[in-house]
Amino acid sequence: MRHNISIRMFGLLLFFSMPTAAEVLRFGATSGLGVAKVDTGVEQQSESPGAFSIYVGYSSDYRLFLGFEHVRSYSISPLSTGVSFSGAFVRWHFLNPIPTTWNREGREESFLIRRSLSPYFGAGAGFAQSSLFPQNEVTKDDLLNAVSVYLGGKAGLEYPVWNRLGLLAELNLIITIFGSGELTAVNVLAGMYYNF
Repeated sequence: MRHNISIRMFGLLLFFSMPTAAEVLRFGATSGLGVAKVDTGVEQQSESPGAFSIYVGYSSDYRLFLGFEHVRSYSISPLSTGVSFSGAFVRWHFLNPIPTTWNREGREESFLIRRSLSPYFGAGAGFAQSSLFPQNEVTKDDLLNAVSVYLGGKAGLEYPVWNRLGLLAELNLIITIFGSGELTAVNVLAGMYYNF
């Protein structure tokens, strides 16, 4: 019994001491479905059915990932992409370490330490802006402009695919807390990332 506990403790110590995600720079891009709404107090308008994002981030810990992102919504008819959110975010990988590669000394190529789904929760903050053409006849000559500070929440999954490439899927919710207008967005996104 005591021998069995010692083996488990050694396994846990080895698992948490492995450099699975130390100091990794990453670039990612996603696209999917989404809706963004703008309320300036004079008119309300929404932009859908799509959204996309790009981000760059850094993990100095095997569970925490910090980065900057730019998220935009888009409409097909009429074609527009007038609502955007730019800011910083943090993600916490609560179940498994962040999927990544490890550059081992003496090897020209990096390789995967661990391949598994890694779910995460996250939060972000930054600035939101809109510049849509109003549909109201009274204000049709003025852009639907709004600039606000936002808070956002997110949940997603990451999975390493090959070498430095991986897949991710994410649900995010963004709301503004103060500014010249109210902006909200809900997006379901999927895409790829690349570890440098």
